[in-house]
This record gives sequence, structure tokens and C-alpha cells, in this order.
Amino acid sequence: MPNRNSTTSALITRIIKHANLSSSKSETSLLNKYITEYYQNVPLRDIKQRPLDDLASIAQHHLKTAQFRPNNKTIVRVFNPSVKHGSEKPDTTVIEVVTDDMPFLVDSINAELKRQGLIINLIIHPIISVDRSPAGSLKSIVAHGKGSAPITQESFMYIEISRQPETNHNKIKINVEKTLNDIRSAVSDWKPMRERLLSLIKTFSDAESRDTHLTSEACDFLKWVHDDHFIFLGYRNYTYIRAGKIIEAKMIKGSGLGILCDQSRTVFEGLLDKKSTSPDVVALARHPEPIMVTKTNKRTTVHRHVHMDAIVIKRHNSEGVIIGQDIFIGLFTSTAYDCSPRDIPLLRQKFEYILNRGNFKPSSHNGKALKRIVRSYPRDELFQVSAEQLFTTVMGILHLQERQRV
Repeated sequence: MPNRNSTTSALITRIIKHANLSSSKSETSLLNKYITEYYQNVPLRDIKQRPLDDLASIAQHHLKTAQFRPNNKTIVRVFNPSVKHGSEKPDTTVIEVVTDDMPFLVDSINAELKRQGLIINLIIHPIISVDRSPAGSLKSIVAHGKGSAPITQESFMYIEISRQPETNHNKIKINVEKTLNDIRSAVSDWKPMRERLLSLIKTFSDAESRDTHLTSEACDFLKWVHDDHFIFLGYRNYTYIRAGKIIEAKMIKGSGLGILCDQSRTVFEGLLDKKSTSPDVVALARHPEPIMVTKTNKRTTVHRHVHMDAIVIKRHNSEGVIIGQDIFIGLFTSTAYDCSPRDIPLLRQKFEYILNRGNFKPSSHNGKALKRIVRSYPRDELFQVSAEQLFTTVMGILHLQERQRV
């Protein structure tokens, strides 16, 4: 069986030779480096059946799109290609992206296109090192692993989807741009959001609470979150203004980070300076613990198209009355879902409560079954359900296992 790298290299050499037939000598050096970088990590099965002129045109057209890109600018093009634009497939619409290399790009764009009901047939996603002028003109392509400043890593995304009428192109473009802007906002403010969390951890560590254990557990949970168990997407600070039974959650302007820099973006319904007793606001204000973990009613555009997790951290005055809250929104990492509830602050209290309340010997059949049920319980629900509700549910599951019925 031929070596995969040698087979891919041979195909790239043929693509380069074909591209050079229609290029000037002055373009050859840049084009050769570019095509090598463009195709070297593409699965061979995705491109080996494509005609050489097709593959050469795809790369050349994408390079033309990338010729001018000002700093921090994202380029998105959506078009139905003709043969000269790099595709002989009449059933294809192409999306070209040129942007800074950032985490979550492929997952996020995949999720957004699937949300729109679009079928993805091919993705080519090279990371290319480029040298640009201060204005953004492309000067050269640098081979992977070589070069230094002002070399930057750029993500070139070529996506083929099922052919769409031209009337849909602008909608697709706007939604892809919105997703890319959200990724940029979250990535740019990742460090400030973590620093803000560290300052809150220090506040909890220094606080003298009426319930020391509760504060200690909350502090441990924030440390656990900070230890790469949470993908930070946004942060915002709120203050509570009370007038009798009316509670106004007022956003502190300028406090937003990540995707919550946009002041019009809500986390929960009722948390946009509404002067009403919103059920969401009242629930948050009356929740007895200093930290609450819940789901927002907004789906994220970054990484996975799911409802975001929210970590709500309350602020109290000297009398113990809640006066505001810090909210982080994002997603728990896969590592967080792999952890045993017994190892996660906040959840470990519920775990011990269930075992003690069940009053089974740890080595007994029921004792082992109870631990297994709690460990396999959905993490999102474990965070949100009360210990008493959880006990009722897991005991019901335990009894069902003993005598199965509808």
C-alpha cells in the first residue's frame, strides 16, 4: 500500500504543475508554497477523484479572495461556481472564508450551516502562515513552521454545500459572519474573563460568611471551573435595584466581555434593564446559595449549537441582601462531563446527601446501584436540581430497576 504522505505529495505536485500552466513566472514561487500548504492535510479520499484543473482552480480562486485582508477583518464569500471559479459541479454552492486562526472555527461553522438545514459535502481547512503589508495586502506565503513576526496564522476555509439559489446567499453569508464575529469576541476576551473569575475567587476566599462551608464550597467550584472545565464565551455584571416588590436587574454598562460586549444581547429573558418583576430575575434573587448553575434560554453560535451554561455569582451587602450578580456564560468542557460528581464541588455535596439519605451499606447491591445512578445522571440536570428532588428521582430509578414497569 502506498504511503499516504507520498501519495498526497505526488497529487500536490501534479496540482502545482497544472496551476503553473496558467500563471506567470512571478506568481510561481508564491503559488507553489500556497498550494502545498492548502492541500497537504486534506484527506486524500476527499480530493483524489477531482480533476486537476478543478483542484487548481479551487486553490487559486481562494488565494485571489485572500489577496487583501486588513487586520482583524474576516472575509466571507458565498457563490455558485462556474468551471472557471473552481468547480465543475452544478449542484454545489461554495463558501470561502479567510480569517485569523482561532479555536472552534470548524465546529462552529459546521453547527451554523446545519442549523440552516444545509448539507455539507466538502470542507478544506488549511492554516496558512502569511506575511501581509500594514494595509493588509498579501506579500508572501511562509512554509509551515518557518518564519517569524509579522507572520500571522490565517484560517482558509473552503466549504461546498448543496446548491442554493442566489437569493439565499446573503443570508448564509450574514449568519456565517455573525458566527465568526462571536468566535472572535469570545477568543479575544478569554483571558480577561478568566482574570475576572480569579478576582471573584479571591473575593470568596477573603469573605467572612455566615455560612463558611457554603462559601468554601462555592470558592472550590469557581477554582474547578477556572481549571479548564469551562469554555468562557461571555461575561456581564448586573446590579439589583429594588422598589418594593419590583426588582430591576440593571446591566453595568461597559462590564460586558466576549459575546456579551453587545449590550442588546440577553442572557435570560428579563435581564435587559426591564423594570418588572421578571420570573427569571426573582428566581435568581431568591435562590439561597451564593452560586447558581443553570441553562440560558439562548443557544450559542460557538463550538456547539446548544443552550449555553450560565454560572451566576451573587453579590451581597453587609446585611446579607443580594445587590447584584456576575454572570459567566459558556459551555462546560468534555472533561467536566467525564468527571465523577463526587469530584466536582457543589455536586459532591448532593452526591453525599443522596448516599447518606439512602442509608444503604456502600458495599450492598442497593448502595452500589445508587452510586452508579448518580454518577450516570446527566450533569446539566445535576447542577440544576435540588438535593431533595434528586433523591426522589434516583430512588424512583432504583425501584424501577428492581421491578421494571412503565
